[in-house]
Formats: sequence, C-alpha cells, structure tokens
Amino acid sequence: MSFLNQLKNQTTTLNPTETKVTHLFGGILSSGQSSHKRSDDCCVLIISPNWLVYKWLSPNIKKVLLTNTSALKEMDFAAEKGYHLIETFQDFASGSVEYRAFQLHKEHNFTHIICLMEGDLIRTSRLREAFGITGDQQTLENALRYRDKVVMKQVLQEKGIKTPIFAPVEGATDVIKFIEKHGYPVVVKPRKGYGSVNTSIIKTEQDLEQLVETIAGSGLDTALDLEVECFVYGQMYHIDGIVYDGQVQIVWPSKYVNTVVDFEGNPFIAGYDTSPDNPVTIRLQEYIVDVVEALGGPDCFPFHAEAWHTIDDEIILCEIGSRGG
Repeated sequence: MSFLNQLKNQTTTLNPTETKVTHLFGGILSSGQSSHKRSDDCCVLIISPNWLVYKWLSPNIKKVLLTNTSALKEMDFAAEKGYHLIETFQDFASGSVEYRAFQLHKEHNFTHIICLMEGDLIRTSRLREAFGITGDQQTLENALRYRDKVVMKQVLQEKGIKTPIFAPVEGATDVIKFIEKHGYPVVVKPRKGYGSVNTSIIKTEQDLEQLVETIAGSGLDTALDLEVECFVYGQMYHIDGIVYDGQVQIVWPSKYVNTVVDFEGNPFIAGYDTSPDNPVTIRLQEYIVDVVEALGGPDCFPFHAEAWHTIDDEIILCEIGSRGG
C-alpha cells in the first residue's frame, strides 16, 4: 500500500465532529477522557503568554495559568473561562515562572503541564521531569530533539536521514575551522532558535570578520549556543502535520514564496499549499514522516518542519519543531 493510501486510511479514523485536537494538549479530551485520568481528577498548569488554551480543554478540568503581564487586559474575560488561578509576570522569560510553578505544584499537584510557544517546550518538559509527571506528555529528551538543532541532526544522521553538513559552535574557532574545511557560504544560527531570529548567512571573509566580532565572548569558558551548517541551494518548503495515536495522521507541504531567513526584518512571509499530484509533495510527505518517526514524541502532537528541494533533486531537512505551524 502506498504512503498516501496509508495516510488516507489513517485520517478516515478521525471523527471530525470530535474535539480530538485537545488531545494535543497533554492528552486531555474535552469529553473528559484521558489516557490516564478523568478530567475532574486533572489539574493542568498552563505556561503561556496566550490564555486561549481554555478553548481546547474541558470546563471540568482545573486550570492554573501563568502568563505575561501584557495579557492583563484580558484577565477578566479569561477568568470567566474556568481558570482556577491566573498569575502574571512582567518578565515571562525569567526563572520566576519556574519558581512559582514549584510553589503552586505543592498546593495543586499538577497532573499535566502544557504550553503553546515553542520557546517554552524545554521549560515545561523540565518541570514535568522535576514534578515526576509521566504519561503521554513530552519528555525533556524528546523536547531537545525538536528544539536543539545539533541534537536533532545528530539523531537523524544516526537514523540514516540526510541533513545539511553541520557542527556545534563553542567559539569562533569552530566557525573558522568549518569554513576552511567546507568553504562558503555557511549558515550560523542559535541551536535553540526559531523564526530565523539571529540567523546569519556567511558568504565572504568580510561576513566572517563581522560575525566573529559579535561572538568575541567565545574566549570565555562559557560555550556559545550556536550551530554552523553548509548553505543549501534549493527551494524551501514548510510541512505541517499532526501525530495522533502515535501515527502521522495529517502532513502537507507548502511552498514559500520568499526567503525565510529574512523573516526577522521582513514583515511579509507567505507560502501556498502544493498540489496533491506534484511529485515533490509526495516526496516531502514521505521524508517528513521518516523524520518524525526517527525523532519520536508523545502519542499526540503537532509539528512544523522546513525542508529544501535542492538543485540536485534531493530533499533535505532544515529543521522541525513539535508545535503548530
């Protein structure tokens, strides 16, 4: 049976009238069912600058929200949606969020911890591990596979899946040595970054000189959280999908119409769905399914990947995140 036929057979098992999308948030269904607990036995800690999670959770579930102070204007409305407790933080990126989570766990004994932002995936996974929360929720090891680009590519290469040539960067020497071996151009980016923020394309010696000036601190003992990889020539696609019951149920590519790496300074970025009869569509689907299966994850989660169709007619991963696109 072909990949697409398998996928069609899988997707027909999902009843569109059921709110099963909520299972992506810690395994809790609006029907009150869960793979581990009844909804009235659950207490969910939500770490997110967005308070809209209530739309996907049963009203019977006890919900504690830690969010950004900028959401204060919505607090009265949010409280009406069944939050047991709402607390805000001026600096949502600070460790004060984790500190407060520890305090609240002693009082509420959280059964699930969920987030909506990619930058909070490792944070929430660390808290689950610290609190001993198990079940169908993302582990720290798995979160790192989707957030740390070096770990991600190491796992994929071990599974025989093609990625760009890459190396971790602990100092300027690593970038210079990589360029001397592989040549220009190269891409230098944060290992745990997203949205192409702080991503640099190094094309010339002048570019390299400017880069090393910005990472002068590499002479210190503290390692840089960067990665360098060979530039890939080709058309970039983003591929979005959902894993449900441990299988990829939905996966579809879209073609970018502009340069993703310019996203930080470009207010416009867009793409369009590829045609079902486009041979590249099928190849991208099959490739990303292999990637997701290699990286693993909880039984239910969304994913957003980016990959190139290269000028040499290869499919190569840029990166993938365990979050919605």
